[in-house]
Amino acid sequence: MKTRLALLMAVISLAVLPILSSSQQTPVSVKDIELADPFPPVVCNLKTVFGDTAFKWHLENNSTEAVTVILSTEILGWSHKATKTITLNPERKATIGQFPSCKDKFMQNREVKSVDTRFVMKHQDKVIYDQTKTIKVLPRGDMLWRDDDGSDLTILIAGWVTPHDPVINKVLSLAKERMSDRSFFGYQITDQKRQIIRTYHETRAIYTTLREDLGISYVNTPTSFSPGASQRVRLPRESIEEKSANCIDGTVLLASCLEALGYEVSIMLVPQHAFLSVRGAPGSNQYVFVETTVMGQNNFETSVKRGNRNYQKALKTGYKEVNINDCRRLGINPMSFN
Repeated sequence: MKTRLALLMAVISLAVLPILSSSQQTPVSVKDIELADPFPPVVCNLKTVFGDTAFKWHLENNSTEAVTVILSTEILGWSHKATKTITLNPERKATIGQFPSCKDKFMQNREVKSVDTRFVMKHQDKVIYDQTKTIKVLPRGDMLWRDDDGSDLTILIAGWVTPHDPVINKVLSLAKERMSDRSFFGYQITDQKRQIIRTYHETRAIYTTLREDLGISYVNTPTSFSPGASQRVRLPRESIEEKSANCIDGTVLLASCLEALGYEVSIMLVPQHAFLSVRGAPGSNQYVFVETTVMGQNNFETSVKRGNRNYQKALKTGYKEVNINDCRRLGINPMSFN
């Protein structure tokens, strides 16, 4: 009996020895990996904005010497592999971010899916860490206003403003027929007062076309700004195809038309609601505020009255302004509309 027990202990010891040896040769430990979960496809175009922050490795070098490791992150089947070589100083901790380049599959996704993400760390050509973690990929049309930590992601809504979609050009072709000169100028009038008036009339022509020619009407789907909450936002072409829009859908639709003409537009966000702001002229402090939820029942003049009322109230209660020009300069470009 003792002989068998001794033999068993010897086998266990042999099995444990490689693990202990490996542990001694891998002084870098992974303390945690922060995940981009859920993962909204709109961020695929925003690597220049967020940098390598989609996934964060928290590492610690437990040795008294500098150690070089190779990190790789890949959303299996959905992204290309991101690889980074780093050197950790002795007895130091480090946080390293990675942002794998997305494949087209992200922008084709129409439902929430659980997807595996693989994290690998190598040291001296040996794999010392290899783990797969699951994240949720949101549908292409889902907007994430805040992440689980409450971080503000409202600027992402600029991705839904798609001025180059051929559908927008069709809207403008119809709308310009409502102008007395059958033309759109954008910001081409040098006299500021005349430009402000022209901005009003061009905005009215587009609004009226959406309302009367294309039959866009309001559908009540509330906006949620709670942490981790996502909301489906229709792309402008979807609102036109479905002939319906809620407050944010209608706002990005009208914003797309006006940005296509070169106007400076902003999406104004207040609790559970959104409306549009259009600068009257370059450098002007006069704006046209448009409430798109009345589009199905009311004319442009009524929508502007409601928009002005919204703005006056927002001045007292607070609001978030997403200026589309500023977002473009940050690198937040329109989403694919195909």
